[in-house]
Amino acid sequence: NDTDYTTFSNNRFTFQYKRSSLADLNENWSNATSTELKDQGTGTPIQPSFSSAFNIKNLSDGLYDFRVDAQDVAGNVTHQVFATKTIVDNTLPVVEISAISFPNRTDLTIQPVNGGVLPDISAGETVKLYVTATDDEASIPNVTDPTTGRDKEMTDVYEVQFFLTGGPSGNTTTPGGTYPQNLGTAGFDEARGQYYIVWNTTGLPDGNFSIVAMAEDVVRNVNCSQTVVGKVTNPAKPYAQVTAFNPDLLSEIT
Repeated sequence: NDTDYTTFSNNRFTFQYKRSSLADLNENWSNATSTELKDQGTGTPIQPSFSSAFNIKNLSDGLYDFRVDAQDVAGNVTHQVFATKTIVDNTLPVVEISAISFPNRTDLTIQPVNGGVLPDISAGETVKLYVTATDDEASIPNVTDPTTGRDKEMTDVYEVQFFLTGGPSGNTTTPGGTYPQNLGTAGFDEARGQYYIVWNTTGLPDGNFSIVAMAEDVVRNVNCSQTVVGKVTNPAKPYAQVTAFNPDLLSEIT
């Protein structure tokens, strides 16, 4: 039951793609170039294995269909569509550290972050940082969230993390003050439509700390926010000094 693979025209296989919005007509399909395919899309003459990785980085954002064509020595061609409405998203998410609040202070006002400089922070305070992160590509349609019933982007932001990217040495959070330090994964404030992190500054030494937020979308595109700087100061310890002493007074202490 040996199979004669030489009936194919030099093992001729062609990988093609088109936008999903276009009709399934031959003229709408484009051939993948050799630079878009791993090993130029060729298989081996020993076995009928012609799998190939497709590099989508050269495509603009949108929904795509993919197919493979096989041609025999007589010129007969068979088309096989193997993927439809595949999301291609090469656009990085947009992320910005935009606001700050101090949950332990009397004034709970959420303040905008201007010029990349945070208000002065007393060591031990809890700081809440807010991030605006979006990933909306006009060429990729939105879908309805079954939980909320609202429209959302198919390539929405997947996760936001915060990092200390710089600061004084001797940080007690990480011995030796090694950076970057992961402050954690952000939560999401439904009311504000923003991501946030709660930063506990207990134990931090005096100095300026640099903070960056990193956003990742559902297809793993990653982008970082601007760097913001917060100055942490430890409250001065009370100072007392004995300037005079009368030993006779000790007898009156019982």
